Amino acid sequence: MKDLYYMTQYANYMTDEDYYESMEGQLKKLDREKISYLCKDLATEVDDEWNEVLFDILYYVKAEDLDVLIEAWEYLADGEFKDFLDVLNIDYEKFLNFDNYIYDYDTLETIADEDFRTNGIRANALYWYDELDSNYEYFVFNGYQNGFHCYNTFDEALLDFVDFDSIKNEVLDYFK
Repeated sequence: MKDLYYMTQYANYMTDEDYYESMEGQLKKLDREKISYLCKDLATEVDDEWNEVLFDILYYVKAEDLDVLIEAWEYLADGEFKDFLDVLNIDYEKFLNFDNYIYDYDTLETIADEDFRTNGIRANALYWYDELDSNYEYFVFNGYQNGFHCYNTFDEALLDFVDFDSIKNEVLDYFK
């Protein structure tokens, strides 16, 4: 039961002992070493909002899904959100709309180049091209300021524009 000790902090509505007792049957079905690794090593490296999701998942995850759960939490621990979603077959694009689509620098350069070649001084890129900052790799158009939100990594941009509750529900549904 000590393998679950870190997770007791998310058991707001019960004592540690009650939590251990409630997990007793589930732990018999799961590989103890894998649960230990997940809860002692990985969970300590992941944000609380995700560990609250893990707390719920642990109640019903099937033994055959435990490796996927561990792989997903490894990605979260490494700050690789897109890979976390990929391993769970969650398409992040369905959570983005046209206004917050994530572009890389090279794609925006190509779009601007084509726009300038086609439309010359009437190119729409005239209004936004100077706002691109080559110190960043990823951009999301900011319609309010006629500029961009700038990011160093794709995961940074994704975390900024994807609704946590929507993703949380998809993650929970994956393991049900």
